[in-house]
Amino acid sequence: MIKKVFLLGVFIFIFAGQSLFAQSDAFLDNLIRQAIVDNLQVKRLRKQWESRKARVLSAKTLPQPSIGFTHYGESIQTKTGPMKKKYTIQQPIPFPTKLSLKGKIAKKEAGMAYARYILGVRGVIEELKSYFYDYYFIRQSINVLREEKLILENVHKSVQRKYETLKAAQQDFVKIDLEISKIDDKILNLGRQENLIGAQINRIIDQPQGEEIAVLLGYKLNIKYLKISKGALLEMALKESPHILLDKLGLERQSHKLSLAKQGYIPDFSIMAEYIDIGEGTTNLSNDGENAWMIGVSVRVPLWFWKIRSDVKSAKLKRDAEEYKFQDKRSFLSFKIEDLFFQLTTQEQLIDLYGNVILPQAEHNFSASRTAYEDGSVDFLNWLDSERNLIAIKIAKLKQEVDYKKIIAQIEYIVGEDLE
Repeated sequence: MIKKVFLLGVFIFIFAGQSLFAQSDAFLDNLIRQAIVDNLQVKRLRKQWESRKARVLSAKTLPQPSIGFTHYGESIQTKTGPMKKKYTIQQPIPFPTKLSLKGKIAKKEAGMAYARYILGVRGVIEELKSYFYDYYFIRQSINVLREEKLILENVHKSVQRKYETLKAAQQDFVKIDLEISKIDDKILNLGRQENLIGAQINRIIDQPQGEEIAVLLGYKLNIKYLKISKGALLEMALKESPHILLDKLGLERQSHKLSLAKQGYIPDFSIMAEYIDIGEGTTNLSNDGENAWMIGVSVRVPLWFWKIRSDVKSAKLKRDAEEYKFQDKRSFLSFKIEDLFFQLTTQEQLIDLYGNVILPQAEHNFSASRTAYEDGSVDFLNWLDSERNLIAIKIAKLKQEVDYKKIIAQIEYIVGEDLE
């Protein structure tokens, strides 16, 4: 499963510079690529993963040997001469299966660190997309308001001509000026939000604050409905998602720890060798003053069985806890897919409703009201209401499109893959 998650292609971003994301939006692609390379959280998680990976070899390697040296202040007399110095080397040797299990545990921990790294990447992408879509919404809302302001300014001139011919009241001037002022106020408020969200995007891509998010003029979101079933999304979430991978690796790691605890009943060994420097003796023996050496083996006896039983019980309970955590994560992911898929289909219906029914009706009503006002068949307030309604519907349609893209970004974070 780790290899499958690895195919997410984070390194394609980092080393090859090719786009992992099947986005048609090159501008957003570039922002995402910059975030993957420069985001500080992603860098931290990558280093933690590399650190865990580097520990695997250490975990399955024999413990370091110990070397000793002894100098006898007062020589100990032996049959062949006085003992002057002693050199010792000792190598602990755990039971081979224990080293193997420690290596497997370290490998699972490295896999968990990698899953956290991938989750961090996906989280940064989801956060960046969410802020970017909000940024787009504000920009487009400002454009809508500016277009409506131009319309009001043109109507202001029309009202002025009517007023000069005594066909319009002076209060119509006041109402138009008030509406223009309200639009200016909305634009200023949106401008403050735009600045705040731009700062958040700069934070994510680790770009200096104050740098402008240079969205091209005329930029439009590419709204393309997902052609994927709820069942397929659920399968992706429960099999390939780094969320599920993280808990699965945690469960496997704890299973190995339980096995290691059970092997506490198996003795460990240690081999040692000593070399003793012996001075000249006072005998006529042929080995007088000859240095001595010895080798030996020691066994760690697992005598305190209650300690081992306690360790095994603790490891088993932790494994059970990991099992519950894994099952809970599966349940949570199933719930999230159910919820997000419902939101997705609802947003598709709303986008169709606004684009094909509500907005065309509002535009027709606005056009008809304006024509009727100009020929004097309706009053100014009637036209003004239709203009306000049109602004609200245009902005509401934008909001539905942005919310749809944000839901897709959330689903991509859950399943761990790009869907567009």
